[in-house]
Amino acid sequence: MLDIKLLRITHWILSLGFMLCGLYTYGQAPGCDLAKGMRSGTLDNGMRYVVLSNEAWDGQPVLMNLYVGTGHSMEAEGQRDLSHYVEHLPFSVLREEAAAKAGAVQEAIRTQRLPLQAGTYLEHTVYNYEFDRVGSEVYTAGMDLFSRMIGGELQPSTSLLNSEQESFYQEYLYRQGYRAYDESRVLALLSNAYPAPVNPDAYYEHIKDFEAEQVSQFFTDWYQPQRTTLLIVGAVEDLDAVTEDIKKYFGSLKAGDPNGYVTYKNDYLRRPEQFVQLKQWEQRGAIPVQTTIFLYWRNPEPAEDEKLALQQQWMNELVYTLLEKILRQSPTDYATHYELGIDKEGELPALGLRISCFTGREQPSIQEVMGEVNRLKKNGIAEADYEQYKEQLETHFKQRDTTSLQTVFRDYGQRILDLESLEFNMYTLKKEWIAALNYERVNTAFKAFLQAGPQDIAVIAPKGASVLTVTEDQFRSWFETAQSDIRPYDNTRVNPLITEDEVAALPEVGHRLAGFDTLGGMNLRLDNGVRVILYQQKGAPVQIHGFRKVGAGNLDAELNIKGYLVPAWVHQSGVGGFKPFELQDLLQRQGMIYGRALYVKDHECGIRLIAPPAGTEELLQLTYLYLTDVTEHPKAFTYWQEEEVLLYNNPPYGEAYDFHVLSKRDKGDPDAGITALERYKAVQNTNRAELDSVYRSLFQKPQEFTFLISGDFKEADIIPLLKRYLGNLSGGNLAVYKNHQQEYNLVRAAVHKRYRISSMQPEAIKLKIVYSLPIAREDWKEQVALQLMHQVLKSKIPELRFLKKRGLYVNSVGSYVNYDLQQGNLSISLPTVDGMEAVLIQDVEELLKGFKERPLPEQVLKYLKKRIYLQGIVGRTVLDKAYRYYKWDTSLPELEEVQSYLEHLTPQDVQQLFEQKLVPEHRSVFIAGADES
Repeated sequence: MLDIKLLRITHWILSLGFMLCGLYTYGQAPGCDLAKGMRSGTLDNGMRYVVLSNEAWDGQPVLMNLYVGTGHSMEAEGQRDLSHYVEHLPFSVLREEAAAKAGAVQEAIRTQRLPLQAGTYLEHTVYNYEFDRVGSEVYTAGMDLFSRMIGGELQPSTSLLNSEQESFYQEYLYRQGYRAYDESRVLALLSNAYPAPVNPDAYYEHIKDFEAEQVSQFFTDWYQPQRTTLLIVGAVEDLDAVTEDIKKYFGSLKAGDPNGYVTYKNDYLRRPEQFVQLKQWEQRGAIPVQTTIFLYWRNPEPAEDEKLALQQQWMNELVYTLLEKILRQSPTDYATHYELGIDKEGELPALGLRISCFTGREQPSIQEVMGEVNRLKKNGIAEADYEQYKEQLETHFKQRDTTSLQTVFRDYGQRILDLESLEFNMYTLKKEWIAALNYERVNTAFKAFLQAGPQDIAVIAPKGASVLTVTEDQFRSWFETAQSDIRPYDNTRVNPLITEDEVAALPEVGHRLAGFDTLGGMNLRLDNGVRVILYQQKGAPVQIHGFRKVGAGNLDAELNIKGYLVPAWVHQSGVGGFKPFELQDLLQRQGMIYGRALYVKDHECGIRLIAPPAGTEELLQLTYLYLTDVTEHPKAFTYWQEEEVLLYNNPPYGEAYDFHVLSKRDKGDPDAGITALERYKAVQNTNRAELDSVYRSLFQKPQEFTFLISGDFKEADIIPLLKRYLGNLSGGNLAVYKNHQQEYNLVRAAVHKRYRISSMQPEAIKLKIVYSLPIAREDWKEQVALQLMHQVLKSKIPELRFLKKRGLYVNSVGSYVNYDLQQGNLSISLPTVDGMEAVLIQDVEELLKGFKERPLPEQVLKYLKKRIYLQGIVGRTVLDKAYRYYKWDTSLPELEEVQSYLEHLTPQDVQQLFEQKLVPEHRSVFIAGADES
């Protein structure tokens, strides 16, 4: 989370996509020239192909992409998202055919050695395919599939079309496409590339109209050889044979009609300035009322010369990045409250600022953002900022590996997507352009770009909002009225977290050495009762995890729910006299990560921080401040409440989050947490004094804290710092209850429950089947067995979509051990559509019955064993191991022990695990659907 201008900044889409390297520059390794391992050309029907080979890639899979010049901008009226739906079908056909043949392709899909992925863009659709070697059954199946697709001979079955309608709707829900409805309406008005979006409440019915005739016609109209490029990258032994295969599969395909489409970019760039005002779609369950404003700076029209156009594109990208960097560093306070996002990806050929604010506060929010933009229009960028970024750019460019398989594959693919020439020596061209850059040239381009705009403005506001009645002239007048009080940003400002006088006032308390633990950690006791364990790790960053075995569940009943609010409140309030915005700026300049350091669980609270070794003292200073001194700024509390309002119904909250909390709560999990609605209500019904009391109750008991510290430090250097900072943590007298009795290692009764969640879409259903098993903390073999069952079930669950055609886009299997309850959990999540719940529950029962009736093939089990997530058993870091040791007094096995246990597990052992563990008595079923009220 990056705080900017009174709230978090949202980074839209992708960061800077530089470094596209040329066709004749890859083979940089000694004795290896990729130009000698390349075939490219254009077939008589207009289809292009590029085959790149390098013996250094031997042993890696061969990567093949098919790029088709079709996408959202080809959709006609009433066809919204049809191009994306069509993208779903080819690989579904391949899976269906592979299942019928039961050969090498099916085996590769089942063992996930054939990942099938595709993506739809405005003007392109990309199909990603990989295989072990040229000439294999998987290779020929891919060539055959793609040739039928481009030749208009792909005929999905009716059952597959119907199934993909449901899975397509699931993807829409999973990616929260309904949240982008208003933004899609804006884009549809600003550019002819976007057909009008479909109202989310009617979206499922719209998808049901995508049937065979429409699909076939779309393939015929837009999937044509002259719109297609095939890219193959890998250790190809016989380039000529692959070239002949391409001619064999694609050469006889007939070229289609070359007319019928004109690129949307020039159309947009030549339109007059646009001002759009839209009433916001009333989302289900949405409580906060916000306005969203889009400001677009159009790119200059590209030069006709391709090399000049590329240099112009690179300069635009540089300007975008510098603008983002400066806006993130803008001075700020608690005066207003808004989100600022920067869109550099180019849904339109423009740079966009996206401002979300509370309705009624549009003018001050716009004026604050545009005040900074106006300053930049006048003064440009600081030379120090330019020099720093150019150094980073040059370093990145020099360090780029231009010979790796993935780099070559990715860069060529991006050049194809961007419709760039494949003949340039792009690496040299870009290197020369960077070398020729200077401050005056970049600053001139920066100011000129900003002077030109914003050309386009779009406002989306709730019904009745006064901003919907403002004229364009009135709105643009806001841009010029906030310049008088613009403060220049001082990038030389360096404030210490704690001043020298404040440090001098903290004496070094006494300590004693309590010995060394089983992990080799030095155990110290400070005079104020704090326990510190040090783990030296050469070359590692310094990490600190301090925790106390007291949490929200130990508070009085009326304060319990407010314990969960404390971390975010402290984060937004600030510490040690620093506002959160100032603290972010300071820490980023010192190379430290700024985020929510504090956390609160049901029966634990703590702090986590990380810094480079050079920042060890600042790390301990920050720990001291977080645990002793919350800022008393009068506006901080209101700001925090508004921040929580903006977060409600948005990630990380939402229906999936609430469903997770409710289902864990009904299983008796003490760390289930609180729902977004409960949190929202608690925020509105609390005050500063209550939060301050809860904060002191939880975090100001130093004698009950254990601090685990790892990293690259010297004991002689860090111990005096511990004695000064952690040794002066103050202790309050507020008591908390500690008589909570937890039930351990018990099998809980099965639960069957349905929840009504108001923010869900009407047709959406979330189904979760959970098996809960008793597993003792020290019983690592049972924990390994749980992970193995997880992998076995995960390998078969996709069959519900691809064999039974249940229309599942998302299906997942998860496993975890609750060490407090000493309980293992295996969960199967199947988001689907209304009416499918009973069918899917029966499907899962059939799958489990199959595991119990017949053992897995030996080869399949061997493969799945390799996928076991051993880190969950043996610990990922020394702090993970130390936390388990000091929290539950549990020592972990050695990796060799776990691997030996796995090696001796047979298919019959796994069969027995399913028979014994996954029984109806251990199963709970949870269903979430839309609130019908």
